Amino acid sequence: MVEYFEELLNRLAPMDPPDIEASHTDLPTDVNPPTEEEIRMAIRQIKNEKATGPDNIPAEALKSDIEVTTNMLHLLFKKIWEDGTGANGLERRTPHQDSKERRPEQM
Repeated sequence: MVEYFEELLNRLAPMDPPDIEASHTDLPTDVNPPTEEEIRMAIRQIKNEKATGPDNIPAEALKSDIEVTTNMLHLLFKKIWEDGTGANGLERRTPHQDSKERRPEQM
């Protein structure tokens, strides 16, 4: 079996490689805050009886009244989106900015 994979994976590059066209890089990106329907769908997709996240809110609590949860989260996300700050007043950051600034012992 090892010989099979060695032969399969250790081949020489083809003399005439295929001419593959580059893909479009100007793909449309939605830069608007999530809609109420997107939030509602995301809440419905949360699995029940799983460990809570850092907010300690179980999925069952979020799903107990989806309309109220959706409205509250929509208002929160809209405020964060417009102000550029989170609920606790921190500026919005990209994930790589956070991880770069942490020391290895903090990760």
